[in-house]
Amino acid sequence: MIFFAAGLFAQGIEADEDRFFYAEGADEDMALLAPDTSYKTRGIQYGAILSPVFIFEKNGESGLASTVINARVWGKAALWKNSFVYVRGKNSFLGVLADSGTAYSTVENDNVADLDLAYFSQSTDSGNIVFSAGRKYFNLGTGVVLNGRGDGGEFLYFSRFVDVKIFGLYTGLLLKDNNPYSLSSRDIADGAERAFAGGQLATSVSNQNIYVFGMAQIDMADEDEGTKSSY
Repeated sequence: MIFFAAGLFAQGIEADEDRFFYAEGADEDMALLAPDTSYKTRGIQYGAILSPVFIFEKNGESGLASTVINARVWGKAALWKNSFVYVRGKNSFLGVLADSGTAYSTVENDNVADLDLAYFSQSTDSGNIVFSAGRKYFNLGTGVVLNGRGDGGEFLYFSRFVDVKIFGLYTGLLLKDNNPYSLSSRDIADGAERAFAGGQLATSVSNQNIYVFGMAQIDMADEDEGTKSSY
């Protein structure tokens, strides 16, 4: 057995603690494959999102049946190193039927098509600096003060001790989202003519996130004469 084993090693058989003896180059399944970083695999990505919602409200003999169909088509394209552009369009259909107890009748049909997102992003090789500009989501803190879409820019800096965020945006170019609850004619998700600017400093201590932020908001919407308000 000693001479037999020595003969096997002489023919190129290698020993491995996990797989005992195997021929060199014969196990292709265990070979390390280099990732394909060509433009074909990482340069262009695309997809679609369909989100149908049905809401039925019953009040005695009458009721309302609301249907909201949200469709989004998105695409992401890599540009030069550590940069990309992302675009997403949306179409939202709202249909409301009223039930009088004997028959349904159409109350409202509405369709909103808008450019949902469209922004450019550039980062450094280490990822500690990120700059983005265009129509994108902005948030501040936990999202209670600010969490929504807008047209603007954002600068992020991540370091060992503190993370920095600086941003500015405008919301007047967005189209309003459909509101199936119809709580108020002024109850809209987007479209308010407001400008925002601010920044945030954040750090982590013992698995806890500590941050401080500041924000300025200016209401630029038109008001009726004689009913101006201070905001």
